[in-house]
Amino acid sequence: MGMILKFLNKKDMEQRENHLYDIGNRGVALMMILWVLILLDIIVLQFASSMRTEMEITRNFRDRVESYYLARAAMELARFELMYVASVSKSTTVADNDGGLDFRFEDEARDTNPQWKREVALGRGMFSIDYNVKEGKYDLNYLVTSRNESELEEVLVACGVEEASTELSMLKRSIIDWVDDDHDLTGPDIGAEDDWYKDNWQGYECKDDRFYSVEELALIRGLRPEKWDSEEERDEKKELLSKLYQLVTAHPFLTHNKLNRNVMSPPVGEIEYPDGVPEMPIDKIRPTHYEVIASGWIKGSPVERKIRAEFQIKGRKNVQLLSWTDNYIPLEEWDPNQGIEEDEVI
Repeated sequence: MGMILKFLNKKDMEQRENHLYDIGNRGVALMMILWVLILLDIIVLQFASSMRTEMEITRNFRDRVESYYLARAAMELARFELMYVASVSKSTTVADNDGGLDFRFEDEARDTNPQWKREVALGRGMFSIDYNVKEGKYDLNYLVTSRNESELEEVLVACGVEEASTELSMLKRSIIDWVDDDHDLTGPDIGAEDDWYKDNWQGYECKDDRFYSVEELALIRGLRPEKWDSEEERDEKKELLSKLYQLVTAHPFLTHNKLNRNVMSPPVGEIEYPDGVPEMPIDKIRPTHYEVIASGWIKGSPVERKIRAEFQIKGRKNVQLLSWTDNYIPLEEWDPNQGIEEDEVI
């Protein structure tokens, strides 16, 4: 009897152990299944995120292409409107108003200066046209000639540079050194030629040629923010550049030696000359050199494309394209030190 009881107890214990083993196996299997589900969730989420990113990239690419052609449509409309301007007699004087050209077809008087900006809806997008007349600002390539240094000084003084100061002399000479074809400084540590830019880790030399755009000013000594400048000095240089951009213009092929009173920008008109400093000649007739900035964008999309072009009216119904920039970046978004960290040598 005792042996039978021992056998039964032993069998019962084995069954109990097997039962506990089965429970343990089921627990391991459950954990493995949970881990597999977690991994599958991660893969699915990663795939969904990747697909969402791909869709956004595709949408932005589509919007970018459409925005570009909206900007092209704006530029074509601007060319058509400038053809109207070219059809007006060159001797026509611009009317005394806000300088805007009304292209509507009502029986209203029109003037001959398209210096204004407007927006137009087209399909699911929008475009804008911004006209700027070049004769309303001082031409840098005219100011840097030796006979016009006094006018260059007056422009710098109008931007806030102290009159008859060392800073004024240095800035004036640095700007002139940028375009002249010699490699000699005017005086000790006055101006900047190739050696100065090389010795101060700029990575470039003087251009030794005319200004092609006003953006080049941001590369010149005294105007370019440097690593050793304090935050206050950098802000002063940016402010000075901003004021200069409002007063001067430049073109690789043209040099304007006249200012048109009818289209003169307000900052230019506020410059006061002392006795003995002659003003630049002023033209009273229709301007002939226009900058057009055409922008296109899709409603609700962050993508925007800008095209910049320059046109010159050569004659009656004759408008010549002088320059074209497909992907234009406005001056306020352009920084010669963009992407440079504080601890890097520039």
